[in-house]
Amino acid sequence: MVQESKLDLLLKTIEENEKKRVEAEESTRGDLAELKKMVEQRLPKVEKKVEELSVFVRF
Repeated sequence: MVQESKLDLLLKTIEENEKKRVEAEESTRGDLAELKKMVEQRLPKVEKKVEELSVFVRF
């Protein structure tokens, strides 16, 4: 009986940890998607500045 109780507790702990891991992974994916969006929005501005500086440095 004690062994069953320990096993049940262990299984419950594993399930809870797996749920937390999945939630953390989903949150990380959301954060990375937001970061990607921000970088993609800024990229044209950065490329334009690089082009401007490249022209300036040539002279």
